[in-house]
Amino acid sequence: MIQANLLIILSDIDGLYDKNPNIHANASHIPLVEEINNDIMQMATGSDSSIGTGGMKTKLIAAKIALTGGCHAVISQANQKNPILSIDDHQAKATWFMANDTPTSSYKNWLSSILQSNGQLIIDDGAVAALKDGKSLLPVGILRIDGEFNRGDAVDILDINNNKLARGLINFSYEEAQKIIGKQTKLIEDILGYQGRSEMIHRNEMVIL
Repeated sequence: MIQANLLIILSDIDGLYDKNPNIHANASHIPLVEEINNDIMQMATGSDSSIGTGGMKTKLIAAKIALTGGCHAVISQANQKNPILSIDDHQAKATWFMANDTPTSSYKNWLSSILQSNGQLIIDDGAVAALKDGKSLLPVGILRIDGEFNRGDAVDILDINNNKLARGLINFSYEEAQKIIGKQTKLIEDILGYQGRSEMIHRNEMVIL
């Protein structure tokens, strides 16, 4: 949700091993994981951590969530001098989990294909041009709204011919949006009684379809 680039997990162990190093003297440290599949999860079965809860399996689940969001992850040992700085300069022994996508791309994919739309905004030609130019959607460019949505819900953006152009997270509820569509941004405070956001949908919260 915050589009982070890296998840750092500090533990009492310096990363992932092919088997529990506290039990097996010949356990091998794994410095890099490109995909958390069943084989990787199997390595964590029965592992334990005296500090954390859930052991290595919980850490792998957290790392997998991060990778899905385009965020890299790393597991390293907390009991060392300057543990985060040591990770940053690659001096610490650790296991790195590398995402195949960027946080921004994953977030856009979530917006476009996973999140359900709760409404529609029909916009004029000027707003269409603005969106294609990478700008935010302002109230003044909206002709009509449909649906029942709350602030933060996903809505689809359509042109006057009902062609779906984009999807984004709206900054106003349906009732608020209905009052300010077609209006200049400077009038929002007078109409709603509070300043609110200047954009109906900010460009960072929008994906062009």
